[in-house]
Amino acid sequence: MSRKILVRILLGAVIFQLLVLAGKYLLSVYPLWTGKPVILEIVPVDPRSLFRGNYVHLDYDIARLDSEVIPDELRLYKGRMAYVHLKEDRGVYRPSTVTATAPAEGIFIRGRVKGFHKNDNGARMSLTFGIEAYFAPKKRALEIENTFRDRRQATSPGLKGSYFRQPELAGPVNVRIDEVVDFNWGKRAPMPDFPADNFSVRWDGEVETTTAGNYAFHVAGSEGVRLWVNGRKLIDRRLNQSPGEHSGTIQLEARQRYPLRLECLRLHRGPEGGDSAIHLRWSPPEGGKAVIPAGQLWQENTMAYARIRIAGNGKAALEDILWELPKPE
Repeated sequence: MSRKILVRILLGAVIFQLLVLAGKYLLSVYPLWTGKPVILEIVPVDPRSLFRGNYVHLDYDIARLDSEVIPDELRLYKGRMAYVHLKEDRGVYRPSTVTATAPAEGIFIRGRVKGFHKNDNGARMSLTFGIEAYFAPKKRALEIENTFRDRRQATSPGLKGSYFRQPELAGPVNVRIDEVVDFNWGKRAPMPDFPADNFSVRWDGEVETTTAGNYAFHVAGSEGVRLWVNGRKLIDRRLNQSPGEHSGTIQLEARQRYPLRLECLRLHRGPEGGDSAIHLRWSPPEGGKAVIPAGQLWQENTMAYARIRIAGNGKAALEDILWELPKPE
């Protein structure tokens, strides 16, 4: 084989590799040119890796789904494609359901299944979407790292309570910080200029453990209750079920803070004019049942948002990281 032919072969191989790389790049960014803008909730997990350069690893709120959005008949295995249908909720898009095939209409994001578990307690699914790493210039990556660290250190006691004027977390919302969730409002409203009946509340934040072991969490007083600790749903009581006390357990490590979300779908006085009340208690490994004290509840101040664009086939591309929601135009 002549030297000229060998050079041509090597040159052709190099050009082919460059075309393949260019094709992959174009596939990864074309949603930025044609896709619909969408805002998602994220938590920056690992700002700036020394091994991967200036990037931030992101944990998406929609990457973990449960029985609330997973259809009963759905079965998916690791590595399979899944399509998460999205709906807008006060500027942020949240999952409404998930399917094994692309829907004919609506906004959806395409991902791959990392894990799928189904038993008598319900279903859970974890996914990746190919937008978990945000690459940025060094200056921008350092800015994200420092902002994330400052927000993490700026946590303050209590949970953020979002009070909705209608059942099922609907209607106008009032926000305040509650040091504990231990209320017996009776026939009074929880705050001025607010209904005293048929309202709902979502509390978000973190719970700090004392020792390692099995923790039981208890919620009493609301009709329709959902409680998550460390991303795991411990209580799931729908509307029109008994508003008594409901409990769930989870294994936790010592002196760690874990994400906590409590949703009360309807707080009301009942048909006979009973009292409106809600109580969040725990049974730690070393003690009996008690209201979770203020010193163990913290506002989660690490929430951020990802501005992404989604193409018509569900392929997503990441545009930027935001610390606050954009103001409506």
